[in-house]
Amino acid sequence: MKNTLSGNLSHIFDGYHFIDVRAPIEFVKGAIPNSVNLPIMNDEERQRVGKCYKQEGNETATRLGYKLTSAHKESRVKAWVDFASLNPGKTMIFCWRGGQRSHIAQEWIKEAGVDIPLIEGGFKRIRNHLLNYLDTNALDREYLVISGKTGTGKTLLLNEFSHKIDLEGLANHKGSSFGRQVEPQPTQINFEHAIAIQLMKLQSSLPIIVEDESTNIGSVSIPPKLFSSIHNSPVLVLEETVEDRVKVIIDDYIIGLSKNYIAAHPIDGYKLYSEHLCSALFRVRKRLGGELYSKLDSRLKSSLEIQQTTGQVTQHDSWIVPMLVEYYDGMYKYQFDKQKRNVLIKGDSATLKEFILQHKNN
Repeated sequence: MKNTLSGNLSHIFDGYHFIDVRAPIEFVKGAIPNSVNLPIMNDEERQRVGKCYKQEGNETATRLGYKLTSAHKESRVKAWVDFASLNPGKTMIFCWRGGQRSHIAQEWIKEAGVDIPLIEGGFKRIRNHLLNYLDTNALDREYLVISGKTGTGKTLLLNEFSHKIDLEGLANHKGSSFGRQVEPQPTQINFEHAIAIQLMKLQSSLPIIVEDESTNIGSVSIPPKLFSSIHNSPVLVLEETVEDRVKVIIDDYIIGLSKNYIAAHPIDGYKLYSEHLCSALFRVRKRLGGELYSKLDSRLKSSLEIQQTTGQVTQHDSWIVPMLVEYYDGMYKYQFDKQKRNVLIKGDSATLKEFILQHKNN
């Protein structure tokens, strides 16, 4: 009897690990968290079988698939069994739609003495389950939205709480023109999956704390129903002095980001970090206007040279302060006033933290 999972999928996102036997080209477009890509066919083999299917039909394509995969059967079975042994009783297997690839892989694993469940419907069914959860549950949850000008430390406040969804963290992007990180962003598919699973794990009546975001965070988009629900939720406006905001920005975008670039690229990390800041400023040059852009660009490059030669970072104030006061603050006020949000409270980090804790306890 086949060991298959055909019922509700919600429990599989708590502690389970997955063997995804799809080809690498499929995996990089979108994956399930806690999954490893151990394909039964590589990209070239999959392409050959697909072409054969179109030209000669399923039976001939199936024979070709067996022939191609059998040549590597031993090494692939070993990889599957090794992975399953690391997660005993907590490993499942799937392909695109729970078809021949995962069934063959499951049979071969069983021949090796290991029996793991196969998810009927495969990746497609899992993804549909997660998207359906987003659509049906996003509107039913209560959110408290932390808003505020650039550099007020919204993410720092957000991370004071466990009952939260860090959308920027899941997107691996800070949300601003300068927000790109060293590592690439997830695909849209992976971003959606991560949000859905985070929502599943927050199963109490407590409000979910989120940070105010635009529709897009870098290259990924917040699912429409979730964005609408968050956008229409009560807002807490975080207010800090310009001096404190500059400290937050320097800690994050200057000290932290430069260390991350150098750690990831020991040879040319500082150069890549400098290029990142300069190109981010260049991308908003039209909004800044030619005169302001030229002034900020000159100050940024001078600050980067000083930082590289002396390690000092305080000189970055020279371009960060006018960037905040003459660009970001006006843009934030215009957009926020236009939206007519439901503001519950304004205040500094301590004030908003106390408010959230009282709200949770009521």
